[in-house]
Amino acid sequence: MKAYYAGCDDSVAELLQAEIGRPLERGLPVEPAEGDLIFIETSSDDSVAGDLCGGNAFSACRAIKQVPGVYVFLVARATDRFAAEIARFCLADGCVLKGEGGLKGLEAVHKKLAPPRVLAVEKMLAELEAELASDEGRRESGIQKMLGRERQEWVLETLTDDETGLFAGPFASFKLDEEFKRAMRFHQSLSLILLDIGAGSNHLPAKTNERSLFFAEVAAVFLSGCRGIDTLARFTETAFLFLLPGTGIDGAIILARRLQEELAGREFSSGSSVEACIGIATIPASGIERRDQFLARAEACLRLAQQGQGDDGLCASWD
Repeated sequence: MKAYYAGCDDSVAELLQAEIGRPLERGLPVEPAEGDLIFIETSSDDSVAGDLCGGNAFSACRAIKQVPGVYVFLVARATDRFAAEIARFCLADGCVLKGEGGLKGLEAVHKKLAPPRVLAVEKMLAELEAELASDEGRRESGIQKMLGRERQEWVLETLTDDETGLFAGPFASFKLDEEFKRAMRFHQSLSLILLDIGAGSNHLPAKTNERSLFFAEVAAVFLSGCRGIDTLARFTETAFLFLLPGTGIDGAIILARRLQEELAGREFSSGSSVEACIGIATIPASGIERRDQFLARAEACLRLAQQGQGDDGLCASWD
């Protein structure tokens, strides 16, 4: 582990070095590595942060935190009332305040430097297994029964759509809420795609093998085009919902166009043709602070696309 100080205040550098008990290299590391400890002065001139992401302390912090396992602390004046809040927004591990009485806020630094607590995991697991084996009631707890072999089919039926095998509405609603909260909390991109296959299945009688095969083929297109971390669900009778964590508007449009083209060019067993209309919403975006606003934006875009006001059947909103 190496320690760095990007700032012009020699007295702060000396105090930090004494606190952490190791030498501080001046400036930012060229290639931050896991375990590195970096202090960045917020009041330093732009030359301290160099050309990294705009050349200021906050941009530098945000960029460095993209490397897993790197600890970054901003160093600000004690009179700066907003430093700690901005530090959290920049994903910093903490904010050290400097004033006439020295440095404050070093508790978080010492916590990061403390040796990890080693737990006797194998021993704990062995004790738990022995406890469960001796207690018939706990061995057959509610969650175990729900996930047990005799209930597996029931659990899957409650989560998935019968015709497509994709997630059903209730679980999609849960995932939308979960992913929206995560994206807003960590200031990450999240895209929501609503794709309507139109009248492609209207001529197929309900509850027939022909209809089931058609929707299975549609689902296969979606599954082959999406990542493992994406959530795919049936939204309405003909519309499907896609949640794309960590994906901005450009990536969402690329995926949507690929799915649209694949559906249009596919020869379905039923002879059906599919011309999909697509609505896309991406956060962060102005006017979207709640999950229902996010979904409403995507639905509005889908309606515009269905009305021919989009771009070749696609309408997207990201601001």
